[in-house]
Amino acid sequence: MILKLSWDAKRRRYITPEEQMAEATRGNSLEDVGTRYRHLTDLRDLWSEGIDTLNRMKPSHKTESDNVLLKSLVTAVAMLDKQIEVLSGYNTGGEFQMGRDVDNAISAFKSGKLLEE
Repeated sequence: MILKLSWDAKRRRYITPEEQMAEATRGNSLEDVGTRYRHLTDLRDLWSEGIDTLNRMKPSHKTESDNVLLKSLVTAVAMLDKQIEVLSGYNTGGEFQMGRDVDNAISAFKSGKLLEE
């Protein structure tokens, strides 16, 4: 029997397809590292799946609380879309220049360049 192994660069070892599938379905933990944009888009995807699930329910099985939940999920996804839109324009918009200046100053301070000047 030949095992089909694939290389997992994060763990630096070979893993089986079963381990790879379990890792993909595991979800995020509190120790996961990523960008705010990535986390917001993951949350948006999760809430969008909830909207799709509620929309696919048979009308005879829907309750009033399902309708309230659907309305709140739609509102939450709309708010997330606005936040993602703001974050996607962070590096291009002029209104975020102060934030970029602060980020550059912190980077310069950490690298020691600010202390030399």
